[in-house]
Amino acid sequence: MPYCPNCGQQYYENARFCQNCGGRLGTIDTPTMPPPTPTVTRTFVVESKSTGVAALLAGLIGLVGLWGIGHIYVGRVARGAVLLIVGITLYIGMIFAMVFGAITAIFTFGLGLGIPFIYILFIFALWAWQTYDAYSLAKRFNEYMLQYGRAPW
Repeated sequence: MPYCPNCGQQYYENARFCQNCGGRLGTIDTPTMPPPTPTVTRTFVVESKSTGVAALLAGLIGLVGLWGIGHIYVGRVARGAVLLIVGITLYIGMIFAMVFGAITAIFTFGLGLGIPFIYILFIFALWAWQTYDAYSLAKRFNEYMLQYGRAPW
């Protein structure tokens, strides 16, 4: 008669459980179950983006024509690069418009100042939009992160 591997007592050959300790015995009739597969959980840490930092980067740095920095901070690099090029181009155009307006104002007794003023208002509106857009992208980034646990873009 074989011995129980758990307690060392003898058991009958066809027994499934030990009479002494009740431990399971490995007999021929006992079906073997595969070992459980380990569960692997992966945790990714993606930091949220501050809406205030995105707005400050877009607003303050955007004042000197470097638009899109807040977008790059949020992770929208392509949009930020396009806005950066547009901002620099518009600011260079604003300098030319101011020079042109000053020259025409001299020769037209102040009537040429309307064109640069409208151009500056247009640039200010676009600057305000890109600042708000960076803020809202950071907000949307954080909401998506909370819901899905990963960055949206």
